[in-house]
Amino acid sequence: MGRLQNRVALITGAGQGIGRGIARRFAREGARIVVAEWNPDSGSRVVKELEDLGVAARWIETDVCNKAQVQAAVQCAIDTWH
Repeated sequence: MGRLQNRVALITGAGQGIGRGIARRFAREGARIVVAEWNPDSGSRVVKELEDLGVAARWIETDVCNKAQVQAAVQCAIDTWH
């Protein structure tokens, strides 16, 4: 059992690079992941990778410069796994 079992991680920029790496690491530790990413192609691709690892994951379009989208990402995490 990973250290993040039964936890939810909302990771911005999780569609590529460092964000993707963090999402994969948290997933290996047992977290459920909200992929907050502006690009639907890369966001969906990472969700598929995480689900293939047996991890619950969800993508939500998020531009971190947009306050409403950030608030929606947080609400998505709450609504999905609370």
